[in-house]
Amino acid sequence: MARIYLSYSFSDQDLVRRLEANLQELGHSIEIKVDKPPAGRWRERLSNALSSADVIIPLLSERGLQSNFVLSEIGSGRVLAQTKNALLLPIVDSNVHYPFFISDYHCFKLDLDQNGYADDDNVKLLANQLSFAISEHLESRSPRLFVSHRHLDEGVVKALISLMEKSFEIEAKDIRCTSVHPYKLSPGDRTSEKLKTEIKAAEVVLGILSPEAQDSKYVLAELGAAWGCDVPTFPLLIRGATYTDVPSPLDERSCLDLRIGANCIQCVEAISRFTTFRRKQETGDMTRIQEAVEELTKLAAAI
Repeated sequence: MARIYLSYSFSDQDLVRRLEANLQELGHSIEIKVDKPPAGRWRERLSNALSSADVIIPLLSERGLQSNFVLSEIGSGRVLAQTKNALLLPIVDSNVHYPFFISDYHCFKLDLDQNGYADDDNVKLLANQLSFAISEHLESRSPRLFVSHRHLDEGVVKALISLMEKSFEIEAKDIRCTSVHPYKLSPGDRTSEKLKTEIKAAEVVLGILSPEAQDSKYVLAELGAAWGCDVPTFPLLIRGATYTDVPSPLDERSCLDLRIGANCIQCVEAISRFTTFRRKQETGDMTRIQEAVEELTKLAAAI
C-alpha cells in the first residue's frame, strides 16, 4: 500500500503510536517509526523520509499546532502534493479552531480530551477513514516514471525497465511504457489524451533516443510535452546516437549514453533523486543490478 510519513508533536507520541499500529495492520508502511527515531543525521533522514512518502499525515492537536517542526512539515507536504503528487491528510482535534493555513484541504477530525487522549475505537475508525482516502488516491495516481521511445527499440527499453525493477520497489501503476508489460496502456484508453495527462503528472520522463528517434512523431510530441510542462527529462542515447540526435529544445540538457555501464548506474541514481521510488535493499541486489546493467549496455550498443 502507501508509504506514510507521520508528523506530530512529541507530546502526542502515544496517540500517534496507536494510529501507526492501525495503519500498519491495514497494510501501510511508516517511513519513520514512532518508537525508532532516526539516529545520526536525524534532520536529513527525516527530510528524506518526508520527500519519499506517498502520504503525509500531520496531527494538528493543540500541541501539534505549537510545534515548529509539524508546521514546517505541513509546508513541505503542500509542496510535495504539487510537485510529486503526494497526498496530504491533516488530522485536526475537533476541539481546536480550524487552522486557516490548511483550510483548502479536507481534514480528518479526531475527538481529543483535555489531555490529548482519544479512545482506541476512535483511533481505529480514523485509521480506516485515512486508509480509504489513501486507496482512492493511489488508484487514481498517474505513473511516476514515463518512458518515451520508438517501439522498434523495445529490446533496449525492456532491459532498461528490468534495471529499474531490480533497483527500486515498483508496481505496475508506477511506470508508463507502452511496449513493455505490465506498463502498457489499458484497452480502450484514448492514447494521445492519456499519455499527455500522464506526462504532465510524471516525476521523470526518460527519452530513449536512437539515431532514428526524430522520425517518430510520438517521441517528438512526448518529449515536447515533457519540456513544455517542465517535467525533469533525461535524454538517454542508444545505438550510436549523439547529441545531434536529441530534438530541440532538449538538446540543451546533459545526455547519458547507455552503452556505458557507469552511465546506466548514473541514470538509476538520478531517478532515485528525482522520484519517490524506494531503493531495494535486499541481499544480492547489487549482483542483479550489475547483470541488468551488462544486458542494457549490450543491447544499447547493438546496431
